[in-house]
Amino acid sequence: MIKKLNAFCKSVPSLLVVMVVALLVPGTSLGLETASAESIIKNINISSTPVGVAFNPSNGYTYATNTDLGTVSVIDGSANTVIKNIHVGSHPRGIAFDSDNGNLYVANEGSYTVSVIDGSTNEVIKNIIVGWSPVGVAFNPSNGLIYVSSGTVSVIDGSTNEVIKDIPVGLQPSAIAFDPNSSNMYVANQYSKTVSVIDSSTNTVIDTVPMTHEKTSIPMSMRLS
Repeated sequence: MIKKLNAFCKSVPSLLVVMVVALLVPGTSLGLETASAESIIKNINISSTPVGVAFNPSNGYTYATNTDLGTVSVIDGSANTVIKNIHVGSHPRGIAFDSDNGNLYVANEGSYTVSVIDGSTNEVIKNIIVGWSPVGVAFNPSNGLIYVSSGTVSVIDGSTNEVIKDIPVGLQPSAIAFDPNSSNMYVANQYSKTVSVIDSSTNTVIDTVPMTHEKTSIPMSMRLS
């Protein structure tokens, strides 16, 4: 299963015209890097602790969470400037774009909520109560559901913006990712040192992958490369 997980992480092409990187160092900013030149073309000052970032292809804007300010900065990609700061919950971290409804979903760690931002107006239209300390969030285009790591994994129906299920996983689930090949969700459990595999057709855990190597660090993030 570990070999399968490694193969999954290598299965998605990483070539992008523009890559936006959130630097988790106080006093820093978002850096925009061109894939061809591999050089930073601009640093955009937004806050001291930017964490999550998501792109909205319907309007060409990039959204970055500011944990210290409780806001989401909206960046216009044509000018690489901040055009708006949206107030959300306390300590926003993960953010994901729902391609079905055009909304952005923001996990607010400090207020135990998920803020729903209307991508057409850049206004918060709902705050959804979820579990404890939500951190990671990912959209599953195969079923139109949003998955949020919040003590368990809270499953949100994007058509109603309601929680329809809470899936027990490991201890302190953090990052979460969607596998387009299998339609499974992969959840990094920080304190269990495991990765839970969720079958999105049943929304149940079908496997738990231990990070068994003695030098394996606590899993806190997941990346498709």
